[in-house]
Amino acid sequence: MARYTSPETKAQIIALKKLKYSDRAIVQLLQPQTEVSHATVGRIWAKYGLTDRPLDRHDPIPGRPRKLTPSDVRFAALALARSRVPTAANIRRQYFPAVGSSTLRRYLRELGLRPYKRRRVPLLTYRHRKARRAWAHSRLFWPQSRWDNIVFSDKVRIELFGADSGQYYWRRPSESPYNPRYTKKTISHGGGVSSFGGALPKRESGNCTLYDAS
Repeated sequence: MARYTSPETKAQIIALKKLKYSDRAIVQLLQPQTEVSHATVGRIWAKYGLTDRPLDRHDPIPGRPRKLTPSDVRFAALALARSRVPTAANIRRQYFPAVGSSTLRRYLRELGLRPYKRRRVPLLTYRHRKARRAWAHSRLFWPQSRWDNIVFSDKVRIELFGADSGQYYWRRPSESPYNPRYTKKTISHGGGVSSFGGALPKRESGNCTLYDAS
């Protein structure tokens, strides 16, 4: 987008051109208060100095007008931040039904927002978080020899019925993906799923086991 040149700057350029200053000399005279290029000086002189065109007149912007104004886009970003379901499709249905989802997503990207896939985290109540903190605090000063006797285990969940695909949301890259608003809560021991689990002791790996919870 071309840089805006104020009517005052245009008047200075035209006055200096009438005094027979060259384009590059005018650029040096206007610096450092005003940053213009010699091409801008020549364009303004041809557009205004050689005609009777008013200095405060602007050409119409070519092309189709933008569907959303800058304030609309900022409102959409604010609605995403406050929504319980921060997706572009949800915001479009609620506030901008006349705009396509791809159009709204393009505007959000211009504002610096990006879509991300929700990360699965366990649904933890206050009681759960308090118990985990107490567990970690009690083992804060364990020596390495005690940790050597601990077996770490994990499992991956596979849904048997329905879609197990991730949900997407919008946030700025600087925000944490583990913000509770941006995560998908899961509940253990749910039906209709199978899980692969394994253990990891210090010296060797444990066996992989299939748990059928259907």
